[in-house]
Amino acid sequence: MDFINSIKSLISKQENNFFLLFLSYETRNIGSNMLGMFSTFFVYLQFGKSLKMTLAYFLISSIAMVLILPLGGKMVSLLGLKRSIIIGSIFLSLSNISFIFWEQNLYLWMFVNIVFLTLSRILFRIPFRIDLALNTTNENRGFEIGIIRSILSLLNIFLPFVGGLIINFFGFTGLFIVTTFFYLLSLFPLIKILNVKLYYSYSYIGTFIQCFSKERVKDFFIHFLEGCETVFSLIIWPIIIVLIFNKNFTILGGFTSLTLIATFFINLIIGKLSDQDKDHNLLKTGSFLYGFGWLLKLFAISNVNVFLAIVYQNISESIMKTPYESYWYKKEADKGDDISGYIVTREIAIYSGKVFMVSVLIILLNYTNINSKDTLVMGFVCFVIIGLLIGKNTIFFKWDNLKSR
Repeated sequence: MDFINSIKSLISKQENNFFLLFLSYETRNIGSNMLGMFSTFFVYLQFGKSLKMTLAYFLISSIAMVLILPLGGKMVSLLGLKRSIIIGSIFLSLSNISFIFWEQNLYLWMFVNIVFLTLSRILFRIPFRIDLALNTTNENRGFEIGIIRSILSLLNIFLPFVGGLIINFFGFTGLFIVTTFFYLLSLFPLIKILNVKLYYSYSYIGTFIQCFSKERVKDFFIHFLEGCETVFSLIIWPIIIVLIFNKNFTILGGFTSLTLIATFFINLIIGKLSDQDKDHNLLKTGSFLYGFGWLLKLFAISNVNVFLAIVYQNISESIMKTPYESYWYKKEADKGDDISGYIVTREIAIYSGKVFMVSVLIILLNYTNINSKDTLVMGFVCFVIIGLLIGKNTIFFKWDNLKSR
């Protein structure tokens, strides 16, 4: 299946909600990628450039996710996929607007922000993953995921640069207003999708028990490590890179845009390869290469170093993430009626990893002389372990020969 036919195939899935959901996600993604790493640095500035306080904010928001996710499964079950995504998008807009008021009463509006953000994540992530898992085909899922990643890369190329320009001319308030507009605009494609409902069968305590059930504990551990790594990609590195660029948001946005150009076609190539029964090789290779990227970032002290390190890690991420996502979507689709329960336990694992790693970093920063850049080594360790665990005939992660539906 070539690129054009695959695009037509994805568009033809309108009756399954996929196309309209994807259109909504793309619109939402315009706002998210304008904001990008700038939101983390905004939080850092609001806490007086205190990395420990910034980490504390993300720790609280991650703990909230772990505690509320089992209830989120029930909420999505009651509301249905359509209503959940619509309400989640509204809460995302409210959480974004709440940033504007942080300077008036930091801790009050931080609390409001975390409440809105937690509800938006729960009500969007669970139903979106369900729709994507059910509306991509097993035999071409890797290529279709590759197409999605490539379209995202293509559309996002200039967004970080635009975000940087907005900050320079209108400040963070201007950026929050513009991104909120796109979050609200993303609601319109959702009007025509069907409100599919899936039953969520687990109790609050039962959800946590399922995380450590025999059939899920190996998956839980891998997603836990994935969550640990995101602490460095979403919190530590954005702060470091903005400081390297001396808070020149326009130049930083431009550099980020250039790195996205370098990875556009890579996503398509890797997506095609991942459908040829080589996922485990791509995953292992990509995990090691991606982990090594964190070591390269340790030595990124100039703009050129940063550019090369980001390009390298974006390419290695494409090698790893496309087959990685394809595999998990296959596994989720294979769960049938239990798909919502499986996705909830996956999200709990990811946010538990974030809670663990942020807690470790806070302890290290309090009681050792380690600096923030040195902690990137931990990001390397996380993906080396994932690379060791993923693949056929490993103790923790056996590659399942899932049949096409």
